[in-house]
Amino acid sequence: MIYLDNATETMPQDGLGKDLWGEMSSSYGIMHGLDKAFEEADTRVRSCFLMDQESRYFITSSWDDIPKAIIRSSGRKKVSVFLTDSNAALSACDEARGDIDVHYLREKEEPEGGLVFLQYVHPLTGVIVGKDVLERAKEKESCVALDISYALGKVPLEGILELADYVLVRGAALGVPIGLSCVAARGTPLERRETTVGQLHLFVNSVEKAFSQELFFTTEVARLRALFEEGEDVLWGHAERAPHISCIQFKKVKNELLLFTLARRDMFATIGGGPFPLLERMLPCIGISFLDAMTAVSFCFGSDINEKTMTQAKERLSRAYKELQVISEGI
Repeated sequence: MIYLDNATETMPQDGLGKDLWGEMSSSYGIMHGLDKAFEEADTRVRSCFLMDQESRYFITSSWDDIPKAIIRSSGRKKVSVFLTDSNAALSACDEARGDIDVHYLREKEEPEGGLVFLQYVHPLTGVIVGKDVLERAKEKESCVALDISYALGKVPLEGILELADYVLVRGAALGVPIGLSCVAARGTPLERRETTVGQLHLFVNSVEKAFSQELFFTTEVARLRALFEEGEDVLWGHAERAPHISCIQFKKVKNELLLFTLARRDMFATIGGGPFPLLERMLPCIGISFLDAMTAVSFCFGSDINEKTMTQAKERLSRAYKELQVISEGI
């Protein structure tokens, strides 16, 4: 093939293949099957999120823009968001104040109608929102925007997606290239955006791969997490949680210092920040004392985890914690 239309679109270097790039409106683009490739990937996405052909979705590299688009599209004049939600959802609600009525919720509060942002699995604590919470929201005629980024492929979603009006997936949580994220509207309004066949292909491949790993996470990763948590002060240890997330408090040791110490030993975890609220700010909203919140660290395991890695992680964590306890003694 001699391709001399680089002015329109240069051939990508990521190995997508000739059927997944080019300008769809051009004759050669159609001849190369771009329209057919798009239709096939479109069908797969709609199947993943239980969407009919009339419903819309779009894929974007800007996760922060998705909650804003939902607020604009829903037409609701009242929005509820938990203070433990993502910074993207919280910022979108902050910006919308004045035009709409925004309610910031704590742990045991429940929304009253309007648009409701919910995270089915919390990315830092692993706690799963009960199906009953979703059902009560629907009974109150709420429009539910459900973030399944940390549930997809980790916990069963049967009977859950049906209760969502908007389904949100943060691509960075699934390892989607260039952080491509998606919002799917199920029988509810959503502004029109163009999604390219390349974006669609990359995103749906990652989603389907995540779904295929559900058995591994619900069995093997759950077993490995139990080994990791043994003897630790686990927050929400008896709550219904996703199998790959563990939030642990380390008494008398500042979480930021522990995180820094672990990083020096080539082990990485999080205390929030970036796309999430900081644990020391978030946890007091759900009943954890300020002092305990300052000692909490969150660990999230990926599909590359195995028993050897988990054992090494446990050893490094235990050693670092004991050393910092000695330093902190008497302070």
